[in-house]
Amino acid sequence: MVSSKHSYKSLISYEPSLLLTNYCKGRKDLYKVLPLNVHEIENIVPHNYIDQLDSWTTEILAKNKQHYDCLINDAENILPFFDLKKGILLSKINGNVDYTAFAEKCYLQNEMLSGNGIQFSDYCNGNLDKGGKGNKDKIVYRGVFSNILSKLLEKIKDGSLSGEPDLFNFQRQCWNDILQAMLNWGCARNKEALS
Repeated sequence: MVSSKHSYKSLISYEPSLLLTNYCKGRKDLYKVLPLNVHEIENIVPHNYIDQLDSWTTEILAKNKQHYDCLINDAENILPFFDLKKGILLSKINGNVDYTAFAEKCYLQNEMLSGNGIQFSDYCNGNLDKGGKGNKDKIVYRGVFSNILSKLLEKIKDGSLSGEPDLFNFQRQCWNDILQAMLNWGCARNKEALS
């Protein structure tokens, strides 16, 4: 399974064969590839499991979480395409009309940013935070943090996640696609196969 690296609106021009060609180039083993219609695999992590991560202890991470929570109001239109690790960087929206519109949509969902009455273009031209760890790029919209999956796997291993996954429709569709592919790729005689 590979994430399709979809960003907002590129879904329209998405070409699965190009993704498969790039991913499988030079591979000699037997494989099947299931492209998922999300930016990255982190986008199908249930939000109630993200809530349970013990990662909101610093001021910056707590602020990142608050910004993520604002996007849940329009999750079906934003979260499949949102880069949970990096967020939205100014260098990525410059010159890209569709991605700029997507960034503005995220901005408008967040009252902490848009509630001050500043237009999105003025906000982008203002004093934006810079990315961490030597990254000089300006952050238009904060990501959550970079190691969501490893933190989630730790919680799964120690048995500390609680509750059933609370999935958005796009996440449910991805998980259904994964499960269907697993059934299709499995080995079973016809009369033992699930129908």
